[in-house]
This record gives sequence, C-alpha cells and structure tokens, in this order.
Amino acid sequence: MSRAQSGEEMRFEQKKGEPGDSDEYLTEYTPVLVMKSLISMPSTPNKIKIFLNVCSHKEIPKSKIIIGLNCPQTSKDKNGEDTLVYDVCVSCEQFASDESMEAICSSILTYMNSRLQQEEKGKIDMIYKLPKIKNQFKGSHTARFVSVSSL
Repeated sequence: MSRAQSGEEMRFEQKKGEPGDSDEYLTEYTPVLVMKSLISMPSTPNKIKIFLNVCSHKEIPKSKIIIGLNCPQTSKDKNGEDTLVYDVCVSCEQFASDESMEAICSSILTYMNSRLQQEEKGKIDMIYKLPKIKNQFKGSHTARFVSVSSL
C-alpha cells in the first residue's frame, strides 16, 4: 500500500536536482476527497473519466490551488477503462471555513479548466460526483507538490 493510500498525513521527500538544490516538496498533506468528472480532449473523440485527488495542507494560502508535479497519472476505473488522475492541493482552512463543499469543488474545477485550456489539454465538465474511494485517494502513486516557499 502506498503512503497516499494509508489515509494519514503524508511526509515529503527532498526534491532531486542539482547539488545544493534546497527546494522541497510539500510535506504532511492530507487526502480529503476525490472528484470524478469527464474531460473532452483535443486528441480523443470521446470524453474520458477524470479523477481529481483533492488534498489539503496547512501552509497553502486559502485562495491557492496547487497541481501535483507528476500529473496527469493514468489509472483504471472499476470497469477497467483508462482514466486520468490529477492531484490538487488546497488550504486546510478551506475545509474548516463556512464555504460549502460545492463552492470548494466548483472553484477547483474552474481553476483546473483554466489551466488545462491554457495548455490546450482539454476541458473538464463542471458536473462532478464525489465517489466513495478508499482513503480518499485514486491511484497507487504518491502525490508530489512543490513547496509553498518555491511558488
């Protein structure tokens, strides 16, 4: 079982780079929920499923959303079909605030759409579901995010 699937806070590893490179990945993020939607991509005629692993971290400013470094990942859904998986990290404060879960999810989808369209990688449907996935994390990989101090 990967660290991401343990359901506990994650630790980070030192970023590999040039000697003396002190950039680190975020540490101690917590998987919060998984969003499932469909994405239209220029390279495929049909929409495919996309999962967003939403994690939180105490050092991320409330209005900031960070996309994982190793995204997108590919995974199989329960029917064995290929899907895309993106990891996103937001502030712990967002989930502790009075902001509704619907508003948080909507802002994540809006942000992801703007990034994907800017890179001409596709458009995510704004209709989503929150599937019940063990440990609130889709896939067997460990999410990696750039540290807030590197942004």
